[in-house]
Amino acid sequence: IASSELNNVLMNAIDQVEPDPIKYSGKPPYLLAALSFFTLLIVLYKKIDLSFIQRMNGPFTRANRKIKTLHLANNQESYDEAILILLDACNKSFGENINSLNVEDLLPIDSKYHSIKYAIKSFVTHTNSEIYSSRTYYSKERFDDIYSLAQALRVLERRL
Repeated sequence: IASSELNNVLMNAIDQVEPDPIKYSGKPPYLLAALSFFTLLIVLYKKIDLSFIQRMNGPFTRANRKIKTLHLANNQESYDEAILILLDACNKSFGENINSLNVEDLLPIDSKYHSIKYAIKSFVTHTNSEIYSSRTYYSKERFDDIYSLAQALRVLERRL
């Protein structure tokens, strides 16, 4: 029907123009593939831990790996060990024993860790009270907070 003469007469009668066929361009699929590839590279870089790259093998990265395995057990002993591991990583990273009094001095405004200064200070305060007393703050939520703090510190450690 579209190729009949009657159709051409009707189209010309109402001043319609016959549409051009749709032309396929090969650029968008390649552009989408390239964008997907670079997005995948970024996601893999954030998740991967390569120990032979110095920037990916700092104290917080090593602590995060250890805490990840302890977090799966999720019991009191693994919680206590995770606290000590993260506190040791803080001490190694900042170059001295960290406590609630010297957190302000160790994290200046231009430091890459300044954005989570209050989370670090809260962690150190609770950790010091747990280490030096018989009271413990173990709970699943607290262990999840420590694990997420270790992950955040690992990400910040990788920043240039």
